[in-house]
Amino acid sequence: MPRPPIDCIWAQNPEGLTINDVVLESHFAKRLRPHQREGITFLYECVMGFRSHRLPERISCSSACDFDLAVSNPVYGCILADEMGLGKTVQVIALLWLLLTQGPYGGRPIIRRCLIVTPGSLMQNWASEISKWLGRERLPVFCVNQGSSVKNYLARNNISAPPVIIMSYEMFLQNSHDVCNIPYLDMVICDEGHRLKNATIHTSMALRQIPARRRILLTGTPVQNDLNELWSLADFCTPGSLGSSLRAFRDEWLVSSSKNKYPTTELSDCESKCCQRSRRKLSRILEGFFLRRTTEVLHSDLMSKRILLLSSQAGGMGLNLTGADHLILYDVDWNPANDLQALARIWRPGQLRPVRLYRLITADGLEERMFQRQAAKMALSFNAIVSPFNNDCGSCVPSFKPSGTLTKEELRVGLSVS
Repeated sequence: MPRPPIDCIWAQNPEGLTINDVVLESHFAKRLRPHQREGITFLYECVMGFRSHRLPERISCSSACDFDLAVSNPVYGCILADEMGLGKTVQVIALLWLLLTQGPYGGRPIIRRCLIVTPGSLMQNWASEISKWLGRERLPVFCVNQGSSVKNYLARNNISAPPVIIMSYEMFLQNSHDVCNIPYLDMVICDEGHRLKNATIHTSMALRQIPARRRILLTGTPVQNDLNELWSLADFCTPGSLGSSLRAFRDEWLVSSSKNKYPTTELSDCESKCCQRSRRKLSRILEGFFLRRTTEVLHSDLMSKRILLLSSQAGGMGLNLTGADHLILYDVDWNPANDLQALARIWRPGQLRPVRLYRLITADGLEERMFQRQAAKMALSFNAIVSPFNNDCGSCVPSFKPSGTLTKEELRVGLSVS
């Protein structure tokens, strides 16, 4: 992990402790992908305040007392907005273990306890992932539910109480006052953080009351409707980074977009340049606490494969594609000859490898009815053309009696999925 900048050393290390290296444990470093290791470094820099110099002046206080409090207890955080499937959970688990066991100032751990707030359906998944990566003995967790309340956690002494508490948003809202009384609660992590997109709902306001100085939001969809949601998320994890209030944010960043409310409205050259400058300025600010990667980061790790996408009509005749040995028939045709023509592009003389054919058919759906009709038509063709000339083959072909058309009931069943 990067060492603290000089300004952070002066502000965060008043005792003058020796500066130690903080290293990601080899158990994680060897198994994580490059983008995940980069994500852990980003998270570490944000929650340590190492990237705060990239943010605008965030202190907006009404009194000297508030000013002193903001200076002595700043809130550091970030938004990890990677697309789904890129491993946001494991990145946070690695960071959590790092902060619980190490620190740059004299080796002291950065945090002592952490609260993970997540949808109720994901509580067990978080507990399982932590156990998978670290084991229950190395990092015990306390899941708050109907049988294990926050009061039960508070009743434990500081030594036996697990350092990680997991609870749902609904359970947190019911016990927000008790959660704020948990001692040494230094960090809060909100999974599916877009649930805080409205700063005025009770959940958002209650989470802001937690005295934890380090806050992380995880979401794959940070902006769902408008930029007001972005301000709400940013103001939770890095208060003041996008303005001291939603009104200030709207006045500074959304004034131009209101002029371009309708797609047909054309901006003047001056307005267009103003929008470009505002967008670049906003991007520079977001770099300080916002990270989003798409699934394209995985492309370099994937094996090189060549896939040819063809329609069954255009690519079903006259082509020699024996270089391929796998065929996926996505769209079943009523006419079995068309599917056989498509198969014959790769299953033909010159093919030296086994050929695998995959048909995508929904059970009890229209595709299954179509496939049954294909089988019936092929059986009819076989019995009419092949069987009369080969008596040994006729007995092995199933007997089908297809009707010329589908009844209304057959069509209704075919178009429905049970």
